[in-house]
Amino acid sequence: MIFESVMMAAGAAHHSLVRSTHKRNLSGHSKTMPIKRGDMVKAVKEKLENSLEAKASDVRFPPYIYETPGEVVDLSGDYALIKWGIVPTPNIWLRVDQVEPFG
Repeated sequence: MIFESVMMAAGAAHHSLVRSTHKRNLSGHSKTMPIKRGDMVKAVKEKLENSLEAKASDVRFPPYIYETPGEVVDLSGDYALIKWGIVPTPNIWLRVDQVEPFG
């Protein structure tokens, strides 16, 4: 429960940064959005570990984010709001480069 709360807070804290970068990554290069709303995705462990989002929270991410499909419910700049339906959990914001299509 703490994990989801911190991840939501981290996503909200970065929302203003996302808006200011206007769909640009931190190096200033334009980034094409590889996913869209309604896509089913899973987190990429190698990209999520040691990320800013991992450092802002407990680094023991629940295994379901890597193993089960999550639905992209919203996009904002470089971030996607993901809803996992397998267990009742809050939606979380992850960078679009930290997820990949499920399946």
